Amino acid sequence: MGKNSRHPDRRCCPPPNTNPQTRINTFLQTWNPPVRGERATRLNGDTLRMLNTARKYGLTFTAIRLAPHLKVQLPAWYHTHADPRPMRGQTAVCLIRTHQARTVADLLDMLNRIQNAPYPYPHIPSQWCLCQECVRGCTHECRNRHACSTEALEKIQSIYPIMNPLGPNDWHENLSLTSSRKRMNLLARSNNDAILFDPLITSKNNLSECF
Repeated sequence: MGKNSRHPDRRCCPPPNTNPQTRINTFLQTWNPPVRGERATRLNGDTLRMLNTARKYGLTFTAIRLAPHLKVQLPAWYHTHADPRPMRGQTAVCLIRTHQARTVADLLDMLNRIQNAPYPYPHIPSQWCLCQECVRGCTHECRNRHACSTEALEKIQSIYPIMNPLGPNDWHENLSLTSSRKRMNLLARSNNDAILFDPLITSKNNLSECF
């Protein structure tokens, strides 16, 4: 491929210090593709114009409140609303390569399978656990299913409350409107007057609503 080629190359476009197995969507994650320089020339013209337009107008994932089924659709790695965690440790690498964990839903699935391990071998917090999921993990090159599940839980716990699927769904920092304020809003709306912002407005249908 020539130096000035405009054909996309996923290996050259994203930042070189990011993991290609965990990149899903630059607008939903904290990594940024280049829009200038040699690596940017690997992008086609339409993609480059889209990225430049997004940066020009400050396109950002800024959901006020997400429905639970949308929270789990977010990427598990480079999460925009989470504290960063190392991705090169043994358990993190196993989550990425062996368990193919890509989204928050994948992390939750790992937790649920261990917590709901069927009789006669319930899960125990040990590398030598004989529950069905841990045994299956060993056959799929996972050396310690419990450690991987613990890492998955810690990844989820690092997500801020507003986007955390394990947190309370009514999290709003005590800013919810009282019943009287809601009635006043209804009256104001009918009179085409200004209304008081309601922090409980929830994005329910699609992540695309949040831009």
